[in-house]
Amino acid sequence: MTGALDGMHVVDLTNGFAGNSCTKLLADLGADVIKVESPGKGEFTRTLVPWVFQTFNRNKRSFAVDLRSEEGVELVYRLLERSDIFVQSLRPGAAESLGLGRDEVTRRNPRLIHASLSGFGRTGPSSHRKGVDVVMQAESGLSAIQGKMLTNTSFVDASAGLHLLAGLLASVIKRERTGMVDHVTVNLLDSALYLESVPMAEYSVTGHVLDPAAYVKRFPTVSVFSAADGPLFLAAYWDSQWQQLCALLDRPDLATDERFRTLDDRRANVTALRSEMDQEFRRRPRKEWVAELDKLAIMAGSANTFADVLADDQVRINDSFETLTMSDGREATFVKPAVRFAGCPWAPSSAAPRVGEHTAQVLAHLGVEPAEMARLAGAGVIGSAEGPVP
Repeated sequence: MTGALDGMHVVDLTNGFAGNSCTKLLADLGADVIKVESPGKGEFTRTLVPWVFQTFNRNKRSFAVDLRSEEGVELVYRLLERSDIFVQSLRPGAAESLGLGRDEVTRRNPRLIHASLSGFGRTGPSSHRKGVDVVMQAESGLSAIQGKMLTNTSFVDASAGLHLLAGLLASVIKRERTGMVDHVTVNLLDSALYLESVPMAEYSVTGHVLDPAAYVKRFPTVSVFSAADGPLFLAAYWDSQWQQLCALLDRPDLATDERFRTLDDRRANVTALRSEMDQEFRRRPRKEWVAELDKLAIMAGSANTFADVLADDQVRINDSFETLTMSDGREATFVKPAVRFAGCPWAPSSAAPRVGEHTAQVLAHLGVEPAEMARLAGAGVIGSAEGPVP
């Protein structure tokens, strides 16, 4: 696609999932995103959770600079003077201690949109605390309504990244229309709370929190059942669909069974109901059941493994994935952004950069001469993936 943000320059001082996912989407949309990293090891996710780094730093350039040095901070300032957006996810107060706080950077570039991402917010008793996805699941109440901590998907981080993206795009539009600059702040705690908007509203009125273990009793025919070739998820919410299910399963007797006649009966006898339904669903493979249920407008789907997903025809037609060769020579499959633009496919991505891969390129853009680059490299102010910067 033609990048909606072509010509826009973003300085990315984020780490982890949430901030990186936002700036990666900005890069996908055409922005030139320069990732600021420490020389040497770079961002901590490179080694701690490398697939997070590889996934959310595609299409970016890496500028390795030591922000503990005055010269390093000054180089970032020079970069910010030519940029449109600055995104940072340092703990509240940390950017200010480096001399990169909102007031400082916008004084030198009043058109710069400053975006900050934190765990708990900019002010308040918890503002100083570090926080990650699972901590927010705990403190927001999500773990209570889930019945456990979900550690493999980082959905709070994903929510925060999308909120940050929406805020930045809105701020860009306002600046282009009016010349006014709105800075953007997002925190993980609020992003987690947004995900539980419905149960929180319900609780505020009724005082009731749904027990996750009791969900199947609330909706007895909304659950995972066993088909002939694997798990099948059925989402038959409506009482009126029970008669249709009984006919489809060729078990009209279930509809008149005293244990299952009404929704309250089925709730009271959910274990027996599941046993009967599992027995019937095991007679045919998932694909056949999904097709038959679809004819009845009853929602269902195969509970797929990753291998199933990668081989799925709908995913292939949606062009949901891309395969790239990473800097270590291995091929990896990555998920593309979910949004599509009519008639404009996503351009192929570039792999996540090596630490400092574009340091010399960025410095040349700033007008730094090769001799000065060599001096800065010798002093440890900058780093490069290729060794000494020429």
